[in-house]
Amino acid sequence: MSCALLKRMPQDTHAAGEPSAVFYSELAEGLHAIAQPLTIVRGALGALTLCEGKSPQQERYVHMSTEHVERVCDMLSGLQDLLDAMQFDAECAAVDLREIIDTVLEDMEPLSRKSAVQFVAVKPSEPIQVIGDPFRTEKALRTALKTAMSLASQGDLIRVEVLSGDGFADLVVENPKKQGKGLGSTERFSLALVQANIRSQAGVYACVEDPLHLSLKLPLQGMESPGSEVAIHSYSIPQLH
Repeated sequence: MSCALLKRMPQDTHAAGEPSAVFYSELAEGLHAIAQPLTIVRGALGALTLCEGKSPQQERYVHMSTEHVERVCDMLSGLQDLLDAMQFDAECAAVDLREIIDTVLEDMEPLSRKSAVQFVAVKPSEPIQVIGDPFRTEKALRTALKTAMSLASQGDLIRVEVLSGDGFADLVVENPKKQGKGLGSTERFSLALVQANIRSQAGVYACVEDPLHLSLKLPLQGMESPGSEVAIHSYSIPQLH
């Protein structure tokens, strides 16, 4: 089944005032042009980190510059992904959400250890098949988890859970104990990418900021609900000292 058949509006139909495909194409070319000099700067900073004889002040400056350049590179990459999600149709098929959750959490374990954050995944014991694009679903979950981690403190618990109802599987990401820390511009941009990837698959996206609760819904295959039995998998990350 094609995601385009599930979407309310065809991909090639533009509402009044909506940017055209030409605009998206030109914007993508502009991003590519910006990325080229950044790649050179990134390489130069990498070379500087290997140089010996720098003063503590110079070390600090190189480290700070490297962090900011990496951040800009990540944002440019996110912008390109956002353009792709808005400009091109999703490639939908039957997808098992359990496999995507396992893959993403395994890949993110090194980052989790560095941040001293604990993941808990609650998911059905049986495969839960949805109609979606596996690449975009994985990217949406990965970005959602990174955003949750950016708002978390050492020892926080980030919960990933799969619920079902009304013909949808609801992939929930939340940090229920983290309150009083709203979203900044970087987090909002990241969640715009999550939203675009989910909605491009005829999914439904919702966000509660404080405490953070993200809902990523995708259509269930055959409108069938998964079994009620649940398996809980904990990803324990030791505290940093």
